[in-house]
Amino acid sequence: MSYAKYGQVILPFLSENQLEGFCRQEVKNVDIDLFKKVWSEKQSFLQTRQPTDLTCGLKEMLESDKERYFYSDASFQEYYQNQEITPIWLTHFKQITPLKPFIAVENCEELSKRYEQEGFESICLKKSDKRYKAQFNLNHQDNLQLSMITEDRSIHVKGINIKKGETSADIKFEVHVGRPSHFIEILFQDDKYYLLNGLHRLYTLMKHRYDGLVPCLLMNPAQEQKIVHPYQQSIFGKYPPILEDFLDENLLYSFELQTGMKHIQLLTQDHLIPNWI
Repeated sequence: MSYAKYGQVILPFLSENQLEGFCRQEVKNVDIDLFKKVWSEKQSFLQTRQPTDLTCGLKEMLESDKERYFYSDASFQEYYQNQEITPIWLTHFKQITPLKPFIAVENCEELSKRYEQEGFESICLKKSDKRYKAQFNLNHQDNLQLSMITEDRSIHVKGINIKKGETSADIKFEVHVGRPSHFIEILFQDDKYYLLNGLHRLYTLMKHRYDGLVPCLLMNPAQEQKIVHPYQQSIFGKYPPILEDFLDENLLYSFELQTGMKHIQLLTQDHLIPNWI
């Protein structure tokens, strides 16, 4: 597998207090002061942004379409067991607010080739790797330190199951790791639609001038769960970022991605606690 080397970010929407962290973590061979200067210069281009009367929305999906785009995928239940979700059509998708303001160029190029060869459904019906499962049997006297390092930065822990072992002294400990869901996920919160997952696929459709309905999953989080986004509040309120901003060269900043590794570490410990807790 090859990994992305170049990225693009809609720069003026980043919070000022996150610039240094973003630059050091994501941008390769760029002086932080120069990065901040470019960010400051691009703030003015928000004033020239062309407003649109269109807003993204939702349209009910037929049961046959739900089966075609979601339920027939073997990994659907793996990703979304016990979650409240609604398969639905997304309209005017170019006006949705992406939760992440940057993309990996090579990922989009790969999807673009697939679109040109196989069309719209090759993007929306993309199959992905299933979760990987690592199982460990622990004795109650043991401490475990599980560490995994990978070049694939999209890998993350997807679930942990703790079950009784064959004897009363044993615990069966299952760790599931894998890549994010390959379904397009959105969330409606505070009168705004957010794109949680599927940025590269929607970007690809937009670049190919597709403007129809897009099958997606409407996520229904607990009421107390709030979106944490990297956009600065003063600009977000007046000029909320939308997917279409990735087509505006005045707002874009292209950069070479910093080389990095993903480190996943799980620790277990046992200790006595008071019985009144």
